[in-house]
Amino acid sequence: MTDILPVLGKFKDEGGLRDYIAANLHAIEPGLTHLKTEYTLANDEGGTGGRIDILARDALRHVTCIEIKRSEKSERTTLNELSKYITLLVKQDRVPREQIRCIVASTSWNELLLPLSYFATFVGVDVQGIKVTEQDGRIMFEPVELLPMEFLPQLSPEISILEFETSEDRASHIDYTKERSSRLPFVRIALLLLDPSDNAAPRYTTYRTIVFTWRIAPAHDDEIERVVGNSIGWLFPYGFPGWEAEADVSDWIAEGDGAPHIMRIDAESRRGTPEKIDRLLAIYQVNSIVRLGDWPASEFVNDDETLILQIRAQSSMSGSGQLSRHVFSATVNPKYSSSWKSERDSFLRFLSFEPRWRKGAEEFLGQLTSGNLTVELIAYHKSNIFYTIYQARASCQAALSEFAITVRRKDTVVGMLAGYYLWDGFTSPGMNEAKTNMTMAYGSPFLTIASLFSAQGNEPKIDTMSQHGFVPTLMLREGDQYTVVEGLNHALTINEFVRDNPEYSAEVARLLNSTGPLPADPLKNAFQIDDD
Repeated sequence: MTDILPVLGKFKDEGGLRDYIAANLHAIEPGLTHLKTEYTLANDEGGTGGRIDILARDALRHVTCIEIKRSEKSERTTLNELSKYITLLVKQDRVPREQIRCIVASTSWNELLLPLSYFATFVGVDVQGIKVTEQDGRIMFEPVELLPMEFLPQLSPEISILEFETSEDRASHIDYTKERSSRLPFVRIALLLLDPSDNAAPRYTTYRTIVFTWRIAPAHDDEIERVVGNSIGWLFPYGFPGWEAEADVSDWIAEGDGAPHIMRIDAESRRGTPEKIDRLLAIYQVNSIVRLGDWPASEFVNDDETLILQIRAQSSMSGSGQLSRHVFSATVNPKYSSSWKSERDSFLRFLSFEPRWRKGAEEFLGQLTSGNLTVELIAYHKSNIFYTIYQARASCQAALSEFAITVRRKDTVVGMLAGYYLWDGFTSPGMNEAKTNMTMAYGSPFLTIASLFSAQGNEPKIDTMSQHGFVPTLMLREGDQYTVVEGLNHALTINEFVRDNPEYSAEVARLLNSTGPLPADPLKNAFQIDDD
């Protein structure tokens, strides 16, 4: 039996793919001429040099660097090396920058597209992406369309939540952070200070600082490494490939070994997400926002309200590298085509957890072309039905995932499409099925609980809505007329399910409380439990 080779089933390693590409440059682009494989560039100033995977010349005599994406290297490392190649070609070979091209060939683009798009915007040379695939035994090369600058997130998804016993401890840490930030003045960083509310529960009497950072141009990578004394990537592994520099810098400025008075909690609890931030904003009082580094002397655009909206990340216009997984909220107008397209596409991606809703929403939004309309897009995604059952036993306010698109002309509602999960009225699991259903969905009751605390989010392995008899329903409003266009034409919700299945619901609650009582108020814990 012939072993399947690891790279596209045809090459034993990336070197084999590199050699194949070097011998078949015409398949990437007619007119490319091979100059050298593994072209070495020395650094006469004493720093590290570089080695270009394939050096070529195109039909217009551009010097072309072809980099093969190696799986063991981070995306940021790949781009940092490309930047170095460009600099050394200019210095060593005296090639005019405008005469240099870069081509990145990779078998996977899921994590490379975003950072390469940003790199292409600022590097000052032509950059092209190529996706390498295998089809029927043939190696195929397809051009990759890079993202335009306006769609690249600016706010790093690597956000930290720091905790302090007293306000004095936090003030001392702010002084430390200011001094560190002054050594990297090109980094834009902000500290959102949260104070405990009056009559706060004992768990929420500490003082918090939410640390968030904006994208750093790759041109600053060498200066970052010089100041901090480490190569970018020292915190590997990362939750968000392409944001390694931002994660490293944020950690060095605010959380380094010498950072004073931070309460030591586990890394998962310290990691900030839009869902956690929403939770904390509902519990704590906002004290102020401290801006450090690369901010204008007078800030008119990014006021405090705008920055808080950015880190809550409930729409694509927030500019965040990680949007909320649980809430989407935006108001747009089809007249403004750029923001309309961005928010519409982001909203449809958010609804991807329920394909029938996404299809209905896409068709409905496609009909909206008038510039005199205001369109409100709202959606909530609650993936853990077991926790919603738990909440519904305590409150009639509990609800499953839902969405609504509301169309207004001036102040008058002229149309609406809404999606709900409604119970079929007859699916009634027995008490003994609770543990089995949790195991099928998440692996075990314990992992069902753990999914509530995950900063990265854990979707169930099966369709838990249909497992419990819930049907995705679409309702259309035109004027004063309401019509169910898909799904069930009744109003049986999660509350009716719990009422009619008391033994099953009680067993779900018992299993969820097996590691300690969970909060049950859906108004205070609407989307994710505080991960502390």
